[in-house]
Amino acid sequence: MFGNQMLTFIPWSKKTGKPFYNAIEWCDIRTYDENERELDKLPDRNKDHFRKTTGLPLSSIFWYTKIPWILANVPEVKEAIEEGICYIGTINTWILWNLTGGLDGGQYLTDITNGQISGMFNLETNNWDPELCSYFGIPHHVFPEVRSTSEIYGYVKNGAFAGVPISGMLGDQMAGTVGQLCFKQGSQNAHMELQVA
Repeated sequence: MFGNQMLTFIPWSKKTGKPFYNAIEWCDIRTYDENERELDKLPDRNKDHFRKTTGLPLSSIFWYTKIPWILANVPEVKEAIEEGICYIGTINTWILWNLTGGLDGGQYLTDITNGQISGMFNLETNNWDPELCSYFGIPHHVFPEVRSTSEIYGYVKNGAFAGVPISGMLGDQMAGTVGQLCFKQGSQNAHMELQVA
């Protein structure tokens, strides 16, 4: 099992396996203006307009502002999406894809914790929301298949660990809770963000 910093994502090529652009972190503020434009489109600039579907307010940390930003500013990504050769995934998806073979059959998957926090995820269907994807102009085929947090995602393809199962993924905060063995009702875990540390 491995955990990852949620919301940070990488766009990469299905053909070459190489990233089209650097990872964009969850706290990256260059999408602030994109978020403001999206708020301007909504009745009364209501940041909770999509909360019933996603459970989240409109904010520049989520994918629905970051992916349109990258489409507008990195032509290679837009072209690759139009050609159907672009993957977009969080760090866990990128690592899993590479460990399980990359161009040679790598598994393009993520877990539900990383899907849900993207802002493109429907809480009722537990999957990417096609209506939200359409609204924000993001083809939903670029996203990985969503799985549970604890199942076999695939097997390491090469090297000293070839054949070892990769049997779980969690976002950083949830992984911290598991790491602290907080399984009983009333258990607690204090999570300190990197900016505070």
